[in-house]
Amino acid sequence: MKSSLTIIVPALNEEENLEDVIKKIIKYSHENFNKTEILIYNDGSTDDTGKIADKLEKENNMIKVVHHELPLNLGYIFKDGLLRSHSDYIVMIHGQNDIRPHSLELLFTQKEDIVIPYQVNTFERPLLRALISKAFVKMLNIIFGLNLKYYNHYILFKRELITDLNGMTSSYAFQAEILIKILGDKKISFVEIPFVDDFSNKKKSDAFSVRNIVGVIKFFYRTICEIYFKK
Repeated sequence: MKSSLTIIVPALNEEENLEDVIKKIIKYSHENFNKTEILIYNDGSTDDTGKIADKLEKENNMIKVVHHELPLNLGYIFKDGLLRSHSDYIVMIHGQNDIRPHSLELLFTQKEDIVIPYQVNTFERPLLRALISKAFVKMLNIIFGLNLKYYNHYILFKRELITDLNGMTSSYAFQAEILIKILGDKKISFVEIPFVDDFSNKKKSDAFSVRNIVGVIKFFYRTICEIYFKK
């Protein structure tokens, strides 16, 4: 059994889903970790997500809630959660309740330093989104010499491996940047695991917003410069 885990839960207008995903997180984290803390980020919700988050916090002392007046990027939320965390492991799991119990259990039972899920039911996604995602993965693998199946899922990190990543992007590509920068270390163990996602609760992603696209372009430029020109 691993020692401690921080779970970051961003939630934007998830009044119908938040409580269910928190229940699943608590169940499977208790089975695999000695101690768990849950950081719920009410990310500018206009429904009752904030009230539900506050209720959950009052009911369980492992839960802490952070309220944002306006939505922020997932990368910003992850970095803030990383600063607040003192656990051995850390993961971000969205409040939209799109993770199936079997996948959550599989994620938490792995023994490696990094656990990288990849979707196996991508045929259930909109075709354009699936094609763009595949192109993104292939481009990263070619440019940075990796061979991963996916970069942007619920990745479980050993926290000490990522605490010194200064200047990490706040864009959609924040986890890709982490993996690119740390997987070159031969001492780090990682495993890729198959996930069957529940797309019934998934909302329209903001991954293709202007802000995120600009952020991803900046991430590519900066990371290429750091890896290829500053060695």
